[in-house]
Amino acid sequence: MGLFIGLLSAKAWETMGLRVKPGTDKIERDFDQAKAAIDTIDFLVQKLKSRIPESDQNRLEGLVGDLKLNFVRVSQPTS
Repeated sequence: MGLFIGLLSAKAWETMGLRVKPGTDKIERDFDQAKAAIDTIDFLVQKLKSRIPESDQNRLEGLVGDLKLNFVRVSQPTS
């Protein structure tokens, strides 16, 4: 499960435009895909909460928090 969450988080960072797309030098933004990846990670973390050690729970909840905060930051229109 950790590998899957890792892949989803990498995709979320990429689609928020905060990482370069692998194999290219391009930064691409797709906030719909980023939100779907973040929501999926959040869902998985909540479902796994009772089955994983507390240290892993804290790490994964921190990851979800970081993803959500950055999503809000980069998806807001600039004035």
